[in-house]
Amino acid sequence: MASTYPSLHFHIVFGTKNRVPWIQAEHHRVKTFREELIEMLERAGVEYDERFLD
Repeated sequence: MASTYPSLHFHIVFGTKNRVPWIQAEHHRVKTFREELIEMLERAGVEYDERFLD
């Protein structure tokens, strides 16, 4: 018995004229990457060894 499967296709069009950057330099002036990583690990309750973060 033959069966037909419906297929759904999406076509997405976007522009970059008025795009806001996702990573903004001002954000990283407050904390270093290492400080943000440690904060994220602590909030998530992840145990880590600081020897491996350098």
